[in-house]
Amino acid sequence: MWHATHATDGIEKLDIPTKTPLCPDCQIGKMPSRSFPSSDKRADKILEMVHCDLVEFPVLLYYRHKYCLTIIDDYSGYGTVCLLWLKSDTATAFFTWVTWAEKQTGHSLL
Repeated sequence: MWHATHATDGIEKLDIPTKTPLCPDCQIGKMPSRSFPSSDKRADKILEMVHCDLVEFPVLLYYRHKYCLTIIDDYSGYGTVCLLWLKSDTATAFFTWVTWAEKQTGHSLL
């Protein structure tokens, strides 16, 4: 009688990972980083300084958005959330926001 174990006699057992390994760039991107150092600098007028963050949602939202760009004006504390389908949409969304904010406030970001 033939046994399946005979077919692998003399061959080392393979260690097959149960999870897909991360590529080096993904590993670096997922590493925790230190917080930015505290700063005493605060904006003296609207749009002098804005803070942005891009967040990836763990699941797609109802309208299939995957990313969220948050923009906060340092002086006023006014915040905006832009929902994005693709990470590559970030620059377009930011520059659209800059145009809108400059028209609304009469101040220039740059």
